[in-house]
Amino acid sequence: AIVVEVVISIRLRLVEAGGAKLHGPCTLSFCEDGKVKQRLAGFVTGNGLVELAHPPLGTFDVCIKVEGCFESTPLRLTFSLGQTTDAGTVTISRDPDYVKQR
Repeated sequence: AIVVEVVISIRLRLVEAGGAKLHGPCTLSFCEDGKVKQRLAGFVTGNGLVELAHPPLGTFDVCIKVEGCFESTPLRLTFSLGQTTDAGTVTISRDPDYVKQR
């Protein structure tokens, strides 16, 4: 028997306001009616790319938080079975008061 896994995923590129690519730990929050329905944690690669599998099905306001940065403005995105939703390039501002915890 052949098993085909149907994967849903989200892909986006994160940059700073000045255009520099971001990297590091990130969290995506999928909100519906002002409440967080699901969160996915991942890592932004050196080229600013994030790709995460298994976002919830449907249309959500997605907020992105990268370590050391302010949270993004919500993106209204729809996720469908077997599809990769490409959110394009998202600009996020660095938090000048952020201090890395060691």
